[in-house]
Amino acid sequence: MDARTLIKKLPYPIKQGLKYIYGAIPVRFRYGKVFWDTYNFLQKSQWWSREKLEEYQMQQLSKLANMEAPRERVGLGTSVTVIDIETDEEETFMVVLSE
Repeated sequence: MDARTLIKKLPYPIKQGLKYIYGAIPVRFRYGKVFWDTYNFLQKSQWWSREKLEEYQMQQLSKLANMEAPRERVGLGTSVTVIDIETDEEETFMVVLSE
């Protein structure tokens, strides 16, 4: 029996007490490292210029295109094509995974 199932079966007053105790734990301890790393990244990146955002997107796209093992695990092919779609002012990049 996992913790969630156990908590659901507890009487209402005990559930309320547990909620109170959980609420007393400081936020920095309730949320994990991944949450805070992501939060701090988003706080920093919201002020990036358009050029910096595009550079970051291209870095992430490049990382995605170079990942061989995960694609093989999910059964996708190893061929990745980056198609450049030009619009009036912007460039949009689309990744096509093929078998």
